[in-house]
Amino acid sequence: MPRRFCALCGRVTNDLYRGLCAECYLSQHPLAVVAREPSLTLCRSCLAYLRRGRWHYPRAGRELEGVLEGALNALRDALRPSSEAVLVSVEPAASLSTASQLVSRGRAEVPVVVRGRISPSSSVVHEQVLHLRVEVKWALCPACRRVRGRVERAILQVRVYGRLMSEGEKKRVMEVIAKEAERLYDRDREAVILESDLSEGVDVYLSSKRVARALAAAVQRRFGGRVLETQKVVGVDGSGRVSTKSTVRVLLPPFRTGDVIVREGRAMVVREVRGNRYRALPLDSCSVETLPLSEAFSGRVRVVSPSEVERASVLSVSRGYVQLMSMRNYRVYEVRAEVVPSWVRVGGEVGVLRLGEKVYFVPLN
Repeated sequence: MPRRFCALCGRVTNDLYRGLCAECYLSQHPLAVVAREPSLTLCRSCLAYLRRGRWHYPRAGRELEGVLEGALNALRDALRPSSEAVLVSVEPAASLSTASQLVSRGRAEVPVVVRGRISPSSSVVHEQVLHLRVEVKWALCPACRRVRGRVERAILQVRVYGRLMSEGEKKRVMEVIAKEAERLYDRDREAVILESDLSEGVDVYLSSKRVARALAAAVQRRFGGRVLETQKVVGVDGSGRVSTKSTVRVLLPPFRTGDVIVREGRAMVVREVRGNRYRALPLDSCSVETLPLSEAFSGRVRVVSPSEVERASVLSVSRGYVQLMSMRNYRVYEVRAEVVPSWVRVGGEVGVLRLGEKVYFVPLN
C-alpha cells in the first residue's frame, strides 16, 4: 500500500482531504462558518424574543428559559455549513446562567459544539468547538407596546338583563375577570386590564380583542348569560388598514342563585346558574329541573320581588293546613297547602307567596 502524508504537517495517513489530514483540513476549512453575527432581540418588558419576524412569549415565571431558547436559536441560525461539509448537529453549550448573563450584561460568550462530515462522500463524523458571542438588542414587543401606550382596542361590558347590577355582583364578576386575566397572562402578554369602571355595571378596558373575548367567555361560564360583540371604526393605521374597537358585552340573567322566580305560573327557587342553563327547584315539588337560560331573556321567567313575599310565623301544622301569623299586621290566618315542606315547622318563620289561589312557602335567608 502506498504511503501518503499530509502536505501541511507531514503526518502519514491514507485519509487525506485535498492533500491534507483531517485536523489540518478542518483548521483551514471549519465544518461551519458564521453567516452573520448572532444577536438576540428581547422585549425589555416581558423578555419575549424575536425570531424570523415573530415574537415568542415565555410562560410566566419561566422567562429565563425563554431567553435561553432564543439564544440557542440565534446561535444555530448564525451558522451554516462551510464548503462541502455536511452538518450532523449544532449544540450550543448554553445554560440558564448564560441566559441570566444575557439579561444582565447584554452579551455572553458561548461555546458551540459542531459535528459533521467534511464532505458528502465521507462517512467519518468530526467534531469542532466554535466560540461565539451573542449580543442582545433590546426592544418592545407589540403587546407590551400597546399595554404601555394604553392603546385601547376592546371594552368588556357586563350588565344584568332588566335591572342594575348589585355591588356584590360587580365584585364577584371582577374577581372572575381578574383571575382569568392572570391565567391568560401566562401565554398572552396583552391580558392586562388597562382600566375598569364599575359605575353602571362592569366595564373593563383592554388592548386586545382576543383577551376581551376570552374574559367574556369566562364570565359566561361562571354566571351564564349571552355574549354579543360589536365593532366601531376608529381610524386608519399607518399601513392603510382600518382600525376598529370592539365592545364585547355579557348580558347576565335577571335572577341569581337563591332568587324566587315564576315560570309558567309555578314558583321556583334558583339553585344554580352556569353556562347556558340554570337549575331550579319548584316550591311545590322535590325534584330539581334543568332549564335553558334563554328563557330568562324571552319573558317566560319573572323574578319575584321581596315585597311579594309575606313574612309569617308558623303557629301550627296539620295535614294539608298551616296556621300562620302575619308579621306585617299580626293577623292570624290558615292556608291550605298541597305540599308542606319539611322545613316549615311550628315556631319558625317562613315566606308566603300567593299566586292567584295557590300559596307557596318560601325559605327565608
